[in-house]
Amino acid sequence: MRILVTGSNGFVGKNLCRTLKNIEQGRDVRFPDLHIGKIMEIDASSPYSELETACKNADFVFHLAGVNRSENENDFTEVNVGFTKRVTELLEKHGNRCPVMLSSSIMAETETIYGKTKKQAEDILLDYSERTGVKVLIYRFANLFGKWSRPDYNSVVATFCYRLSRGLPITVTESDREITLCHIDDVVNELVFALSGKEYREGLYCEVRKRYRLTVGELAQMLKRISETDFLKEITECGDDSLYAKLFSTYLSYLPPDKAKSFYPARSDTRGSFAELFKTEKSGQISVNIIKPGMTKGKHWHSLKWEVFVVLSGEGIVRQRQKGDTEVFEYRVSGLSPEGVCVLPGYVHSIENLSLTENLVLLIYASENFDISRPDTFSEEV
Repeated sequence: MRILVTGSNGFVGKNLCRTLKNIEQGRDVRFPDLHIGKIMEIDASSPYSELETACKNADFVFHLAGVNRSENENDFTEVNVGFTKRVTELLEKHGNRCPVMLSSSIMAETETIYGKTKKQAEDILLDYSERTGVKVLIYRFANLFGKWSRPDYNSVVATFCYRLSRGLPITVTESDREITLCHIDDVVNELVFALSGKEYREGLYCEVRKRYRLTVGELAQMLKRISETDFLKEITECGDDSLYAKLFSTYLSYLPPDKAKSFYPARSDTRGSFAELFKTEKSGQISVNIIKPGMTKGKHWHSLKWEVFVVLSGEGIVRQRQKGDTEVFEYRVSGLSPEGVCVLPGYVHSIENLSLTENLVLLIYASENFDISRPDTFSEEV
């Protein structure tokens, strides 16, 4: 299947083309029956001859090219209307009756210059379909958001994320106004379904099934909360496929690279070092413990807290016994074949590095965050 994508360098175009290429190269296993032969990308710099060749040979057209914002009103007419007409004329010239998808907008119902020109583009496609019998799929997209969206151009989400990720203030007007958001991955998935002939329709228009309704004020508050999260040290419970998870991912995509690293302070002594890595609000923490050759750590027990030890590198032995008993249980552990050992509540435990030359690197999950005011840690020999 040969696919033409106009506006391939835009927000939707970039995301769609990356997904199509992953499918083409067999790296996206969600669409095993979809066979893509060629992706013909057209953007503002493409010569007319390239567009004509693509229109002649395409088996499916994603017409995404459009102008959202411009100081010159002629740009809206030239691209949203003129370019749409050019595409249909070339398809008709070469007798190509392949399906055509149009990226329109909910703004097509408004009296703005953007809305009017989007409605004109829709009418061009509907007229083309009526004359030729070509299948036309018109998507009136809501507020799209996600990676690679341009701040101050594509969406309020992009603008808020860009500014908050740089410590800049955001301006919230009409905080009670409701908006509908669609994440770019959900949009692209729907477009791939459309390519397979499985588009989702609501009346005349095709739709993205996953949509999120909220106020501008609620959106701002969610993004502010995300921007205040120490994501390099806190595990955020976003939920599966939730709006919060998608907003969090979008926010991180705008983060300046110099903010994408963090320092984890380690407490060191003659036995090695210990550093807390990630904490959660309600589900405990993850730490790393480095034990020097021949040394033993632990030698304590917890009343309520429980832990899981996983050796990432080196050879060691975990020992634990129930407090008050004499029987000691031993677990040989190795980074060559990582296994988890649960250190049980009320059990005195230790871990020894069996090597005399190499450090033992131990990953620890604890069921609660360490609190120095109530450490729940009581020293005792195993």
